[in-house]
Amino acid sequence: MNSDRKIWISRVLGDMTLGFLLEAAVAVVFLVGAVVLVLLVRHHMRKQALAEAESKSRIILDRNLATHTYFTHQLKPGLFDWSEPFRDEGYFDPVWMSSTYAVREIDETFQSLNPADYYYKECAIDARSPKNEADAFEEAFIEELNQNPELTERSLVRSLDGEPAFVTLRRGETMEESCLRCHSTPNEAPAELVETYGGDRSFGREVGEVVSAISIRIPLEEAYLDADRFAGRLSLLLLALLVALFAAQSWLSQSFVLSPVKQIRKKALRIADGGQHLGEQIPLPPGRDLRELTLAFNHMSQALRTSYERLEERVRTRTAELRVANLELEASERKLREIFEASPITIELYDGGGKLIDANPACLSMFGVSSVDVIRGFRLFEDPNVPDEARTSLREGRTVRYETDFDFGEVKNRSLYETCKAGQMHLDVLITPLGAEEEASAHGYLVLAQDVTNQKQMEDALATYREHLEVLVAERTRELQRAQEKLLRHEKLAMVGQLAGSINHELRGPLGNIKNGAYILDMVLDEPDQDVKETLEIIDHNVERANSIVNSLLGFVRTERPEREEIDVNRLLNDVLGHTGVNETIQVSTRMDEDLPTISASPEQLRRIFRNLITNALEAMPGGGRLTVETSRVAAADSESGGRVRISIRDTGEGIPEGNREKVFEPLFTTKSEGVGLGLALVKMLVEAHGGTVDVESDVGVGSVFHIFLPVSRGRHGGGAT
Repeated sequence: MNSDRKIWISRVLGDMTLGFLLEAAVAVVFLVGAVVLVLLVRHHMRKQALAEAESKSRIILDRNLATHTYFTHQLKPGLFDWSEPFRDEGYFDPVWMSSTYAVREIDETFQSLNPADYYYKECAIDARSPKNEADAFEEAFIEELNQNPELTERSLVRSLDGEPAFVTLRRGETMEESCLRCHSTPNEAPAELVETYGGDRSFGREVGEVVSAISIRIPLEEAYLDADRFAGRLSLLLLALLVALFAAQSWLSQSFVLSPVKQIRKKALRIADGGQHLGEQIPLPPGRDLRELTLAFNHMSQALRTSYERLEERVRTRTAELRVANLELEASERKLREIFEASPITIELYDGGGKLIDANPACLSMFGVSSVDVIRGFRLFEDPNVPDEARTSLREGRTVRYETDFDFGEVKNRSLYETCKAGQMHLDVLITPLGAEEEASAHGYLVLAQDVTNQKQMEDALATYREHLEVLVAERTRELQRAQEKLLRHEKLAMVGQLAGSINHELRGPLGNIKNGAYILDMVLDEPDQDVKETLEIIDHNVERANSIVNSLLGFVRTERPEREEIDVNRLLNDVLGHTGVNETIQVSTRMDEDLPTISASPEQLRRIFRNLITNALEAMPGGGRLTVETSRVAAADSESGGRVRISIRDTGEGIPEGNREKVFEPLFTTKSEGVGLGLALVKMLVEAHGGTVDVESDVGVGSVFHIFLPVSRGRHGGGAT
């Protein structure tokens, strides 16, 4: 809805009286309620008629199915047995041999005795009796029954010859082997059956074929008309009731609501015309709400009268106070002039164009002049020390504050400042526009300037000290973060230890039983087929893998304090490389420092470190690549230590994503489908146990390199093969 339409609606509603709006709203509510009620009643009655039709069709269906069941399972078998000795082979009598014929005749008799407006037919395609021939709708249902074995029944409301009817269709007779005697070929059927119905219809049936359906139609037109007639009568009744209620409501609202409101409006308009009517009262009407409204209006009228009288008294008092205030203002101006003259802060006054008109003695002293006449022509906006953004704010009537280095030796206007003293100081300047608040341009400017050179120097010293403190705080924060990370890693290690103990206790026995069971099966089966052999191999492989995981967990938590000895790192690395199976698609190169010093370490734990890193590098290059192992010495940062040995293991694999580089050394973190995430965590733990560090560099798509730094044994050197 656009704004013009909203304005029009608001204007139209505003011109209407409260009584009209109230009566219109009540009429709309009554009318809508009546329409909704009539529609609900009509809908409910039609729904009830539909339910009754469905119940009626169910009764007819169940009655005729009961007749079918009686004929099929009791009457026909008994009569067949009884008549067997004297019945001809070609004998046929539909009266007792055809349950469909019997049900149709019974239904016709029932309708002649108790006329009922409904339709019942056991319909079939190519039926023997024309009375049972299916129409197009029934024929389509029978064909769908043969296509969909799950379909049993369908109910719906159809329009037949322009009138609604409730229709129910149900699955009928399905051909059985015993039925084919009469329905396969005319030659096999009883002769009298062929004579009665002919040899053209209802033959060629097959076992399992659905050949008939039960069709029931209950007309709904009369029931719907009854619902509409009742709804019409209800509408007239509600309309009459609505008119009566509306008339009663209109009279009551006029008598007890609208008339008192009109009196309040009339009295309010009189009060608004002049103060002489303030305090007038309205008689109290009936009804609690309107009585309270009238009481509130009377109270307001009296309060306005009292406020009016008090306001006149305050005006007289305020006028006297203003006379006294004018005298005090004159005294204040004299006092301000004394402060202006005696202030140690420089004070300058400018007119609206920014021209200097007055300055206090402190300002004259700062400029080194004896009279304000010497500098009276100076213009504020021509001062090069005023920033450009400050000039814009001043012209817009806003107060500005800035700090500046004022150089008396670089004053541009020599004609005004030729007698000023030389030198430089740091000033804190506050410029306030002076003028009427309702105007945008200022009538003048007040400038306060204070020498803050010493303060500025102290602030610079404090800033330097603050920067030093921030450096110390940052360093301490990093130390706390490292300590927190170490504590977290120890907590994870403790968790892994508990996990390892539980897994070892719970899995060792079952894994052994599974492995023994697979072994026994392999021994017992002489010549198992290929699927069984592959299954046993998979079981054996997975048991070994599970044992490997358990061993890894136990090995991780059972790592003992290193028993050190002097180690030639180059020789140990070459030995590990020689015992590691390397795929022929991977090239291995080594660059080892021949003058590498020895280190004090546990040889077995170093083997585990190198073996884990080399294995990880090989697994990172499943399609081939290059493995590079380097050793070198890193000089010490001070003379107290003997430096460190660096071992670098580089691969050309897929690399480590940036988000995972900080996590690779955490216990139980892994990106491998068959890993448990302990290899690199064990490396870090063992390296740190030797007083060393380990880090990683990686580029996705290029490769990774792990650097291990271990302390050198002081005073000892060793060499190794390259």
